[in-house]
Amino acid sequence: MELGAGWKHDFMLIFSGMRRLWVYLGLLFPLFAAGQDPYYRLIDDADGLPSNSVYGLFQDSKGFIWITTDDGLCRYDGHSFKSYFSTSQSSKAGSNIFEDILGRIWYENFDGQLYHVSGDTLIALQQDSLSGFMRAGHLGEWLLLPYESKLVAYDIRSLQKAKVFDTDPLGYGVMGTSGEEKYWIVGGRAHKSVDTRLNIETIPALTESGDSLIAMAFDYLGQTFVFSYQQPWKGIWKVEGPVLRKFAALHGTANVQIHAFGDGKLWICYVRGMEVLDAQTGKQLGNGLYFRDKSISAFLIDNEGNHWFGTQNEGLMMVPDFDSRRILSPSGSGLKRLVLTANGLVAGSQDGQLLRLDTATGKFEELYRHPSGHAIDFLMNDGNCLIDGAPTANFYQFGLVKPAADHAFALKDAIRVSKRYLAVCTPNSGGLYRLERGDASVSDPWDSIAGRYPNSMNLALSDIFRGRGRSVAKRSDQSAIYFATSNGLMMLKPNAKSELKLNERPFYASQLQSAGDRIYVLNTQGALFVIDEKGQILPIKDLPVKGPYLKMKLMEGKLYLLGRKNLMILNAVNGRLQLENVITGLHAGSINDMAMVGKRLALATEEGLILLNPDQKAVSVQPKMLITKLEIAGKFYSPDTIVEVGYLENDVKIDYSILNYRTGGDYPLFYRINDGPWSTTNDDSRELMLVQLAPGDYHIEFCLGVPGNPVAATVRLSIQGPFWRQLWFYSLIFFLLGTAGAWWVWRRSKAIQRQHARNVEKLELENSLRQSTLTAIRSQMNPHFFFNALNTIQAFIFSDDKRNASNYLGKFSKLTRMVLEMSEKEFVSLSDEIQAITLYLELEKSRFGDEFQFQIELGPGLSTTSIYLPSMIIQPFVENAVKHGLLHLTGLKQLRVTFREEGELLVIEVDDNGIGRRRSEELNRQRQERHQSFSVQANKKRIDILNAGYNHIGVAYTDKCDASGASLGTLVKITLVKIYKTPHEQ
Repeated sequence: MELGAGWKHDFMLIFSGMRRLWVYLGLLFPLFAAGQDPYYRLIDDADGLPSNSVYGLFQDSKGFIWITTDDGLCRYDGHSFKSYFSTSQSSKAGSNIFEDILGRIWYENFDGQLYHVSGDTLIALQQDSLSGFMRAGHLGEWLLLPYESKLVAYDIRSLQKAKVFDTDPLGYGVMGTSGEEKYWIVGGRAHKSVDTRLNIETIPALTESGDSLIAMAFDYLGQTFVFSYQQPWKGIWKVEGPVLRKFAALHGTANVQIHAFGDGKLWICYVRGMEVLDAQTGKQLGNGLYFRDKSISAFLIDNEGNHWFGTQNEGLMMVPDFDSRRILSPSGSGLKRLVLTANGLVAGSQDGQLLRLDTATGKFEELYRHPSGHAIDFLMNDGNCLIDGAPTANFYQFGLVKPAADHAFALKDAIRVSKRYLAVCTPNSGGLYRLERGDASVSDPWDSIAGRYPNSMNLALSDIFRGRGRSVAKRSDQSAIYFATSNGLMMLKPNAKSELKLNERPFYASQLQSAGDRIYVLNTQGALFVIDEKGQILPIKDLPVKGPYLKMKLMEGKLYLLGRKNLMILNAVNGRLQLENVITGLHAGSINDMAMVGKRLALATEEGLILLNPDQKAVSVQPKMLITKLEIAGKFYSPDTIVEVGYLENDVKIDYSILNYRTGGDYPLFYRINDGPWSTTNDDSRELMLVQLAPGDYHIEFCLGVPGNPVAATVRLSIQGPFWRQLWFYSLIFFLLGTAGAWWVWRRSKAIQRQHARNVEKLELENSLRQSTLTAIRSQMNPHFFFNALNTIQAFIFSDDKRNASNYLGKFSKLTRMVLEMSEKEFVSLSDEIQAITLYLELEKSRFGDEFQFQIELGPGLSTTSIYLPSMIIQPFVENAVKHGLLHLTGLKQLRVTFREEGELLVIEVDDNGIGRRRSEELNRQRQERHQSFSVQANKKRIDILNAGYNHIGVAYTDKCDASGASLGTLVKITLVKIYKTPHEQ
């Protein structure tokens, strides 16, 4: 194909295309009145809905939406769901939600049990019995419960039974419904209504042909209707005088699940589908049934004008604009790009389809499918051809169903800059692409710079700016082209290229749109800028809807700016942006592209094509902030009063809701304390925590939108100070101090002096007592030791062993001298203590002979001369091991005494292989020795006294046993805090 064969040929193509376009736009008007389903936003269990089976919808006077599901009753504020339960519910699933004159919310489960909401729980009404779901109701001061043969009226305030009406026995049960000023009970042989004074009236039940027709009755705008589901009377009948006249036919073939009036229309919901009737004429509106594949079980029009449809198993459908339309692609895949051509609206799909919208059927037809199935991320109408960019650039001549040319590079964006060139963005660069060579004698202003940067793989492509290309735009006078790349924002002129920076730093843009001599720029953070006629990058501030913004598109002089959950339409004429409208209720994250089709705005989304009226009225109901719970230190208070609490009750939790359903409750909330600076709350939370507030008066104000907007709610709180900060307490203290200050100070001074003297005297007495006690214990220990040693010498003398007696006596005299010297000292060196123990053990070895062996071991690096310990603190444990552990042992007797350091501690272990403490006690009992060793008792008392002072001495006993439980001896572990002294300090 030869593209652009001449200006005349191009003009004829464009003129022919425009003529077909006007014909196409004229044919589109029937499309928008056709019966495609409106666009809806699905809210299901993934969004927090307790169950996808919905049975009832109701909006209360505050604006909350109440929902009944398989999991019971819940409340929705546009952001989150709150469920309500009772521990004594007969079942959870139900319907029939209403609000009484006291503002209480009621619902009825399918067993026929009524509950009302109180705080966070449900309170059951005390009923006579449960006879199944019969739709209780309310009427002024009365709560009305129908049964099979009676109607019971309860006082709405006391909830006590007030009156019982007998009714005719009913063959198929009772159905009740609250009308405008009446409550209807239907069944048996008549329709009966109850008014606010509990008067009962019967209305006609005969048709014009004389047939008796007993069915659901209801009121609307002062007129009474009867709704019949059964053949041959299926339809809606109107009470006119003494008879029922046919008002409207029902077109659905499935069973009716619910009907409701709203917005001047009658909404009939079936097991499959839903239809809309004119409430004045009864004629069907639209073109047939909507939602033919849905089981519609609940309906509501809220105060924002949103239409809510509950389904049996798919959750909630929220329709912001019922005049909108949603058209699915043939394969059910999402749409990526839209472009208006002479052959109609063409869309590129997620799975590689090129689709054209058929104006006659309102459906898409496939033009071409890429074999690769790659998503069509770029689509452009170049006037005489269609260009896409997936997976490589493809050119289609209008009327053909396959590419006329295929180019081996992918396109991300492109615009026509001259007859010869396209400015293009590819995954690797931004530059120019030559469509045709043309007459070489005819120059093009972009020839020179295109020739400087040839692509070696594709001679028609010029890679002028390296890096991933994102978007491209040009000035209307063709003087400059702008490229958004991964390396920054670049500008190309016919003879030069440069980079545009903001504050001397690279500027990263995601999308560019041209508006005459101005270029609108969306940066990668979602902020909007403009490149003015001087080439400067300027931020655009003070837009009515704050960013970040996701996408933008300039169409017919208007900038369509897509936010998180809304679409802002701005008039871009004369270089200024002026707000025209804000469309809310959109799932903005799924919108991929936009196009204007006649007077309709087309949106390419992941769910298909959405057609909207861009001039639709904005929601007149402003978002509403309500405080739902005020909790202070675990107690709940009314947020409408000034709350006074004690000084320890200073942790405040405020739960709130922002009622704003079209944007899913996504609306910024600010708060301030006592006229301080405004702070923003967490968008993902609906609670504000204020912890450990100081005593004082507080007023906490909230506002929606931006700081400075009207205050939406205020919490007033007074935290009392402690009693010692109260005025009366200060007055009392000052009075007492002024009366008795001087006397108190004088007496206090004297008392302190006397107390100090007593304390000094007490400390001196206690220290003297402790020293005297220790000295007495040491003096008691010494004679005892001497007695044991003399017994040994006596034994040698009696055995006539003079040599051993002489050696023993020499060692004994040396030990005696050491003991006498050590007894006079409070602390001795470790060296002296070890020497005394060694002498003692050598004496004992002389008694026992070779069958007694002992070892004294010192740990590495242990200094025995500089470490001091209480005198003779170890010897009693060694003596006890010999006397009670080894003395009665037959065979080899072994004793090991070890000294080692563990950090700041000195650890001594006395380890013997004797008979053990248990066997020793048994021998003592046999010998009538019921007292413990004197040395052990004395040493224990001594250790207790030392520990009461500044020492920390620990003693631990370990009874060693073999696998059979037989004793292997005893291990005594003594721990002391190391004390370092020099000899002259003793």
